[in-house]
Amino acid sequence: MVTNLPGEYFSAEEEYHKARSPEEKIRALKKMLSLVPKHKGTEKLVAQIRRKIALLKEEKRRERKGRRGIKKEGEARVVLFGTPNSGKSFLLTSLTGKEVPSTPKPFETQRPEVGMIDYDGVKIQLIELPSVFPGYGRKKGEEMSILYSSDLVVILGDEKLCLKEMEGLDKPFIVLKDLSRAREEIWKALGFIKVYPKPIGKNPGKAMALRKGATVREAGEKIHKDFVENFKFARLWREGKVKKVGLNYVLEDGDVIEFHTS
Repeated sequence: MVTNLPGEYFSAEEEYHKARSPEEKIRALKKMLSLVPKHKGTEKLVAQIRRKIALLKEEKRRERKGRRGIKKEGEARVVLFGTPNSGKSFLLTSLTGKEVPSTPKPFETQRPEVGMIDYDGVKIQLIELPSVFPGYGRKKGEEMSILYSSDLVVILGDEKLCLKEMEGLDKPFIVLKDLSRAREEIWKALGFIKVYPKPIGKNPGKAMALRKGATVREAGEKIHKDFVENFKFARLWREGKVKKVGLNYVLEDGDVIEFHTS
């Protein structure tokens, strides 16, 4: 372990772990690289950082390629990635309502299948990829582009094989053992909260998704920039209580928020 790294390096490393997009991660990694003292004791660390940057650049390339295939819709893209007869088609049907034939025959799914999960108005795109086999990760087709453009990968079946074929893919993933908990586990792994905008004098509308730790400001920006530029205060309902809050107030799952502007 390298012991002479400056404090700024660890701050940049924290930025890397918090980053969501390939661009943000590359920026943080380049910053880390610039802060590593260059000598024999850091050669391995430098090589690791450079490899991560190269993999992320490849991820960006494949993301661009994936955009020319299946259009990314909803608040996030979740991919079902698993070995034959692991329950992928069953899961897609049960979570989205899309009818996908599920048979004992291996490799029955030949093309990606797409559906939408509805979390109380929050739409999440769910894609089932054809079954994983040894060497799958070397494919250059649509399947790998979709995997690179995902926000979350759900692994089903042979965990060891799936992780091997995902090697180099810097994406959040979960290993799903209990299919009955898929809906809850996917939502939890995405790190979203549901917030309900409420027009003045009306009932709350459909939920919108925000990242955990999001503030009133971020909610306002997502609805309309005027809610932030002309902000006076927001009225917030939580657990049966109501209070006035400002732009920097941190929201929680289930909050109802009503914006008041000048």
